[in-house]
Amino acid sequence: RIAVAGGSAGGHVAASTATLGKLAEETESNVNCTPNALILYNPVCDTSMLGYGGKRLGTRMRELSPVHSIHPHMPPTLVFHGDADKTVPLENAVRFKRLMDEAGNACELVTYAGAGHGFFNPGRKDDQYDDTTRRLDEFLTKLGFLAPSDSSMIAGRSLEQWQSELQSDDATARRRAAESIGQFGPLAAE
Repeated sequence: RIAVAGGSAGGHVAASTATLGKLAEETESNVNCTPNALILYNPVCDTSMLGYGGKRLGTRMRELSPVHSIHPHMPPTLVFHGDADKTVPLENAVRFKRLMDEAGNACELVTYAGAGHGFFNPGRKDDQYDDTTRRLDEFLTKLGFLAPSDSSMIAGRSLEQWQSELQSDDATARRRAAESIGQFGPLAAE
């Protein structure tokens, strides 16, 4: 089982693993790289002029745009997005969800009122880290990636224990906690 997650441009990369398979090189065509689940945090899911990055991609903007490549049989997807995101418009995530639904794919969009770009990272003014982590655990548990008894534990420690270390004055403890949580949850670098 493979779940792919990413935030912002990393969300574009994560979504692309499920939508842009047709771009695989011929030597890789016999390898299925499609994940079994997607977790997207304020993702760049539209690289056309309606989304983000269209000018940079030029004539390939639609070809490299996950929202323009949605198809049936995509993996279950969880999308987190803030309605105050000035970098990646919420409309892109709403459209992504609508197109996923129309293609018969399971897609949940969780919108956070007043949250800007990167709101899911710990320590931000509009920090929704705890809520996104809880929802991520519920999503992965529902899909069978986590056993129900494991959903509140990361590497044998509770989320509260890891969060305590993230706020520690000890830099080594903070780094260890970030690395441990990053292996199992949404500490995605943008």
